[in-house]
Amino acid sequence: MRKIALLLAALLFAAPAQAQQTKAAMTTEINTNFLDNTTGLITPAITRTTTIDMTNSWQQATQTRTITAASDTIVVGDYGHLLTYNNAGGVAVSIAQATGSFSTYNVWIKNIGAGNVTITPTISTINGAASIVVGLNEGLWIISDGTNYVTANLPTSINTMSLGQNGGASGQIVLRGNTSGATTMPVDATGNLSINSNNGNTNFGPGTGSGGFATFVGSTSGSSSFGVSTTGQALISSVDGSFSFGRGSAAGPTLFLNATTGTGSIGVTSTGHMFVNSADGALAIDAIVNSASLQLQGITSGVAFINAAATGGAITIAPGTLFLANTNNGIQNGFLGLRGSTSGEVDLAANTTGTAVTVTSSAGNATVALIGGTSGFTNLTATTTGGHLNYAGSGSSPTNSACTGFSLAGSSTDIAGRVTFTSATSCVINFGTAWQAAPFCLAAGNSAATTIDAISSTTQLTVQFGTAQTGMTWHCYGP
Repeated sequence: MRKIALLLAALLFAAPAQAQQTKAAMTTEINTNFLDNTTGLITPAITRTTTIDMTNSWQQATQTRTITAASDTIVVGDYGHLLTYNNAGGVAVSIAQATGSFSTYNVWIKNIGAGNVTITPTISTINGAASIVVGLNEGLWIISDGTNYVTANLPTSINTMSLGQNGGASGQIVLRGNTSGATTMPVDATGNLSINSNNGNTNFGPGTGSGGFATFVGSTSGSSSFGVSTTGQALISSVDGSFSFGRGSAAGPTLFLNATTGTGSIGVTSTGHMFVNSADGALAIDAIVNSASLQLQGITSGVAFINAAATGGAITIAPGTLFLANTNNGIQNGFLGLRGSTSGEVDLAANTTGTAVTVTSSAGNATVALIGGTSGFTNLTATTTGGHLNYAGSGSSPTNSACTGFSLAGSSTDIAGRVTFTSATSCVINFGTAWQAAPFCLAAGNSAATTIDAISSTTQLTVQFGTAQTGMTWHCYGP
């Protein structure tokens, strides 16, 4: 045995130098040149098998394969090779599941074409995703962990890099997303930098616990910063605490705030008067900690506050007085216009001497709607010529309970109405909407003088007559 080992060693050192071979070529060479005896403790067959195992455990001699087609499949023979893709329209690349022959697999990828190279494993993931995209001039080392694939990028260290040239094309940096999209940073002919992203967003992220910031340095001194806090609140900081919008034209500067549907603006006129415009005419002041508050500073001293309740639904005015219109110069009476969400307007106005309030509506007769605590409403409406008051509720009309020949007059309500019936000494009607407590009711017969007894509950009105009647009217008011 020792002699055989010495003989093999002598042959190894005496053999001429050979070029590196691929795994397949090395396996063929061993099968061809090694002896194949079947006796002895260490046979040539065992030596051959062991040598092949050793060969399979070594990295394959690096070679290259160039692909220009629109699709490609990475095979076992590409193990350790550099695959170079070059297709302007992109390449769809598949690779087998990271098991079996691919359980200890690795391959190098380089894209020199304008189109993206999309690599998709069968079943396995790559960097935790179903596929990975390799952009122009990008490269990857793909490695199998026996279940899935991971990748590594070659690090690049550059002290100074110039993109573009004077007299030639302007420089540009293209940053591609790992699945799709790209952000470009080009300069124009005079060196002005632009940032263009695939969806119009540019994010400045923190490297530590602080928020992201963009800082603009003045040409002589000072700087201003735009950024976000650690919780995402927008921050604007300048060296002197001021922030100015200006323009060279006659119109004043305006700050436009764009929502998903509509735009609001804050600006000044050419003469310096400030205005606030919104898409729907509304101005909301929101609170982060305390209730929202609008402070109005007096010309000489003092402050007036308009505060919203903590839960909304109410406004407090402090010190406690709200004046509409200037009572000192008598230009016009105090006036409050309330516009409908779609059209129309209701106006509340004081008379000249301030002793009465008038209610008018652009849609016709003025109406005051009294809303129920849980549901429903009652409308009080003035007649066209005034002098009378009509009312109507949202509840159902009264119905018959015990009135033979019951016939309800139009516009009758629980509050007031008229009914006719077959001659009888009593009539019972059901209220359309139950009262909160039994109402006080007055009733009158319509066919003969009689005594009347009106008895009410929360759900019914019972009227008894001393002389038979063929109809009645009623008025009911809640307690």
